[in-house]
Amino acid sequence: MRLLADRDVVQDLRAYIAGRKFKRILDLLDIEDGHNVPSYTLETIEDLSTVMHDKLVQYRQTELAQEEQLFDAELSVTNMQVSYRFYNA
Repeated sequence: MRLLADRDVVQDLRAYIAGRKFKRILDLLDIEDGHNVPSYTLETIEDLSTVMHDKLVQYRQTELAQEEQLFDAELSVTNMQVSYRFYNA
């Protein structure tokens, strides 16, 4: 099992990473109440937070556009009600 975690022995990067993950899982099984918590670099966290921020800004812009359309639809309904009352009066 030690060979799987040795980068010099394993030439395929994906196989090396899979071996490291498997070894980590085996190690966690030996620890009572062990948790497999992923670790990220600061750069990865910054990238993910940028993506999340962009998605939230896009969501807000969509939400504002929908609110404007809803307001316009309500205004149209109100105008139709006023017109109907005017012509039926």
